[in-house]
Amino acid sequence: MPSSSGVRPDPLYPHSPSQIRVKVTRDGVEEAEGLELKLTEYLSRFSQAHDSFMTIFMELLTHGKVIVDSGGGAERLELESSSDLLDSAQAAGLLYDFTKSMSSLFQSKNKRTTRRILLPELTKQRVEPKPSAFQENDRVLFRDTNCLGIVTTVFRHHSGLPAYFVRWESRPDAPPEGKAYFTTDLIPLKSVRTVVMEPVMALS
Repeated sequence: MPSSSGVRPDPLYPHSPSQIRVKVTRDGVEEAEGLELKLTEYLSRFSQAHDSFMTIFMELLTHGKVIVDSGGGAERLELESSSDLLDSAQAAGLLYDFTKSMSSLFQSKNKRTTRRILLPELTKQRVEPKPSAFQENDRVLFRDTNCLGIVTTVFRHHSGLPAYFVRWESRPDAPPEGKAYFTTDLIPLKSVRTVVMEPVMALS
């Protein structure tokens, strides 16, 4: 029966890694684990030191036990069954097949991985400020009441729109002084239609 790693029993070695059990002793506590799990763990730990990985498991598979001291604590590995002992050629074949199958598995996962590509933030388009519709001393009408006023100050509002201070004529419906007005609030006086009344001749 094939193992989850894809390694099948071969005539060269009688059992696959998933069928071989290993006694693991660390800090005086003994546990039983599958060889396949330990191979995967150590292959990850010694990914940059393949020779160390091979040395550890060649010793385990051919002599039945090995102590691994990584500096952070020792771990003793021992085959549960002496029937799983292999000679050097069988052990090398098993380890070669396992590492090859794991390499194919990692490559397959990498192919399925969706890459995330970060693009630099696009430069926001610069919004050109709108030109002022009125200049200082322009005569304007307040759109709501047609009150007459004179532009005293032209400035740029924080919204980017042109704004104006206006001095209004004294009328009960005059807009408040000191308030900022926008182009949409005002009507240029020159656009107001002026009706010139011709003098009426008195009939004699």
